[in-house]
Amino acid sequence: MNTTTSRSLQWLRRNGWIAQVVEQNIRYPDKEHPGKMKMFKRDLWNVADLVAIKDKNPSGTENGVLFVQTTTTAHQAERMAKIEGIPAAYQMLKTKNRLQIHGWARKGARGKRKLWQVTVTEVLLKENGLLAFVSRAEDAVEDDSKPAENLFGPAGEIPQQAADSDW
Repeated sequence: MNTTTSRSLQWLRRNGWIAQVVEQNIRYPDKEHPGKMKMFKRDLWNVADLVAIKDKNPSGTENGVLFVQTTTTAHQAERMAKIEGIPAAYQMLKTKNRLQIHGWARKGARGKRKLWQVTVTEVLLKENGLLAFVSRAEDAVEDDSKPAENLFGPAGEIPQQAADSDW
């Protein structure tokens, strides 16, 4: 696990969300170097790298659809500014969905082993139609370097986690 997207995907699944990557890798021919390809990444509606759903939380605070933009902690402010200029972000929030920015960084005391920590920034729509950003740091997690499980498992099979749910 070496990308912010894979870290957030694992973190969401560990916290009971059913999550999937919606960011696309787009390849196209390099006109300057025939036979070579170039690549860029495209987010869902230019906002989300991941989409997650969760329906069982007694407090009701984590129910519904969650869109997630992933990055490093150092670039979270850039993502906040980017999201403020995207109409789809406002529509997501107006329709009672949630939007978060996950910022990842290695943290730890000097001379000690560094662990990955996510700073979760919740994007909220205020009554005046402007966005508000509320951040909280989560507990540090070890990088277990296991690839994230595909939502549909190896040959289109539904993983046990999804099969056991009541949906």
